[in-house]
Amino acid sequence: MKRTKEDAALTRQMVLDAALKVFSRKGFSQATLEEVAREAGLTRGAIYWHFKNKNEMFGAVLEVLYERSRERVIKVLQSGQSPLLKIRQLIGEFLRIISNEDEFRIIEEFHMLEFQKTKEVKELCKQHQEKMTQMRAEIQALIIEGIASGDFDNRLDPTITTWALISYLAGMKTAWLSGIGEISIRENAEKLVDIFINGIVKN
Repeated sequence: MKRTKEDAALTRQMVLDAALKVFSRKGFSQATLEEVAREAGLTRGAIYWHFKNKNEMFGAVLEVLYERSRERVIKVLQSGQSPLLKIRQLIGEFLRIISNEDEFRIIEEFHMLEFQKTKEVKELCKQHQEKMTQMRAEIQALIIEGIASGDFDNRLDPTITTWALISYLAGMKTAWLSGIGEISIRENAEKLVDIFINGIVKN
């Protein structure tokens, strides 16, 4: 029985790996479960054993990507560094994700542009937003810590500062995904981090 569970877990991982490649290559709307099956070297029956439809599979893929990002955030938050260095690293991690990893970038693109069409995808969007709310609370706690330690300007409003940071990052993501950005995020990451950091550090 244990072997069967291990096999099932391995097959599910193969499906998710294949789905990530197909969604990255073709986008959510154009990808099919048949293509995922071919990519994984499995039958359609094996796909349907783990996922009842494409929406459910896409939700699982988003969960995988979220967990990967979450691991990177936790590593920074638990690093023992000053709040200032943690904020710098968090911004840097985000910039690396959207500029270096096509899987994250493309999944986010379709999540942002297509996720208001059906009841199913709206539910996935709701789940994603709930997780982002948790991450926003952690960032705000870090900003509060930075104000208390003297790293950040004590005139800052933690809620507004958190919102400003998220908006700053979201704006860069939108510019990058839409193709309107005229600079390389990867090559200018430190400068982009400095623009925000210089606005919140204690002078």
